[in-house]
Amino acid sequence: MRARECAARYWSLGERIKALTDERDELKSALGIYIGENAILTASDGTKLASSSTQANPTSVDLKGIKKKEPEIFAHLVEGGYVKQSERRELRPAKIKEE
Repeated sequence: MRARECAARYWSLGERIKALTDERDELKSALGIYIGENAILTASDGTKLASSSTQANPTSVDLKGIKKKEPEIFAHLVEGGYVKQSERRELRPAKIKEE
């Protein structure tokens, strides 16, 4: 019975987290509108409210595309140790229907 309560609470918390995340994203968007193209948003007393910067994204490679279109190249990348594959175990609580 305790496991059933854990699973139910897990999904309940997930719904609350989603609602709070949505609200947080809306607030972040509002701050983005206030800051505009500026680097720093401050209150009239000088308190820093938000900052904005540009970050470079790391280089990415479409491994699925290479594996599909160029399987020989993909195999060489795996053999050379450039592509590493791993497994991980993930727990997914079931949604339990209310009785």
